[in-house]
Amino acid sequence: GAAAAVALNPDHVFHSRFVAPDVIATFFATATVLAAVGIAKKGTWRDYLLAGVLTGLAAGTKYNAGLVFIAVAAAHVARLDLRSPFRPRDLLFLIGAAAAAAAAFLLSTPALIVEPGTVVGAVLGIGRTYGTGHPGQDGGQVVWYARNIWVTFGPLALFFAASAWSAMRRKDRVLAAAMVFPVVYLVFLCLFTVRNERVMLPVVPVFAVISVAGAFMSADLVPSGAPARWARTAAPAVLAALLVVPAARAFACSRSYAGPQAQAEARQWIDANLPRDARIVVENYGPYVFDTHPGATATDYLGHASADAYRDEGVEYLVASKDAFGRFYTDPGSSAVYLTARDNYESFRKEFRALATFTDATQHGVIVYAVSP
Repeated sequence: GAAAAVALNPDHVFHSRFVAPDVIATFFATATVLAAVGIAKKGTWRDYLLAGVLTGLAAGTKYNAGLVFIAVAAAHVARLDLRSPFRPRDLLFLIGAAAAAAAAFLLSTPALIVEPGTVVGAVLGIGRTYGTGHPGQDGGQVVWYARNIWVTFGPLALFFAASAWSAMRRKDRVLAAAMVFPVVYLVFLCLFTVRNERVMLPVVPVFAVISVAGAFMSADLVPSGAPARWARTAAPAVLAALLVVPAARAFACSRSYAGPQAQAEARQWIDANLPRDARIVVENYGPYVFDTHPGATATDYLGHASADAYRDEGVEYLVASKDAFGRFYTDPGSSAVYLTARDNYESFRKEFRALATFTDATQHGVIVYAVSP
């Protein structure tokens, strides 16, 4: 059931198509939580060192995934008998896990040793971006993440709360320790202004396992007798029904990518129709034309400058991407940045000639504008 929930998760299906660190970091984060469960159950040196190494690899793949070490710490606390006196030896296990994590992180991130200033500067820069905002992807974090969980998991997400209640009722320390990472990680994401579905991936498998467990635990709450037997028998069918909506979205995502892609068609058109030395500005998520057109430059979004500004700079063509400019329409904000960007995009439509427009089944789109009359 949990495997099906992950395999049919629309966000996981979508981002598994890209050469990016998110899905790999998700693997290591999930493996770390599994190792942490071993700590909570047995707590051998092997469990601690394995969890530490996996944590370091998760952080080395993508830094934010390093927060999964909180699962290791939670499992360590779950293993201890809190009624007994503190023993320094118990702390050595956690220190050993942290040392293993640091070693694995450094081995998988050698740049931190070779050029520490560059790495730290880049991390701080990303942190500032996430903390201050990214037009089209900021604000309303709590509601946005809650909505995204509902869209990608459907009603199954409600059973995560059922697992939490069951953990408290049964005093199940192992389950409680496993739940700490997704809860803390989601709270951590809500502290930042920028939000996107990609950063949620590290908790998807663990969230799925706990939610599916909650669904079956709910069936066990039915009073004994015939109703209880029926509930346990019907649980798999109910779980399958809960996955219908996420599965439909995942299949639609996969099917849409089987056809022609707007970016690829736009690249071919630009290669065939625009001069190689033309001054072109391409916004994020547009076609990659920089190898064939040396005069092309990239920008986060075209709407940060006016039509007159592009004329004054001698720009000849603009390549607009719906994945960039669409944010200012589908997720409208009222700040000056949003209002200015929308005004500029509208001025492009009115003042520049659209030479070609490309769309596809994935709702991506590319528009090529001629700046000159």
